[in-house]
Amino acid sequence: MARPKNCGRCNKPKTQCKCGRPTKFNEETIHKLREAFSMDCTDEEACCYADVGLTAFYNFQKKNPKFVNEKQLLKQKPYLLARKSVMHGVKSDPKLALEYMKLKKNKEFNTNTNVSVAGDKENPLVIVTGHNPYEDGDDEN
Repeated sequence: MARPKNCGRCNKPKTQCKCGRPTKFNEETIHKLREAFSMDCTDEEACCYADVGLTAFYNFQKKNPKFVNEKQLLKQKPYLLARKSVMHGVKSDPKLALEYMKLKKNKEFNTNTNVSVAGDKENPLVIVTGHNPYEDGDDEN
């Protein structure tokens, strides 16, 4: 059986037809990609979720540079949600508030002592400890 000589959509000869293969990137697919990227999915995971191939996805990105920027912004959503949750918890949990401050203002709020160790065969072992302002020292006042 011979191949049809005319396009099935526009009925033009195949050599003059510019219809091409229909795109898989319709509104539903793009919605699924956005949903996946807002969950911080990788490109591979998002493509699997939206049922599109990686090559097709990368070609879509080349043709739609605004989508690349939108993808990067969507990938920040989980971090914003986590930050919001932490901030909500800080209001009611003093221990969480202290842990948050230890991470954000380490020098001021961390109660651990920093220890650095250096040495080799020729040089003796040197231990340098950091000062913990919250520890009671042997200071005579």
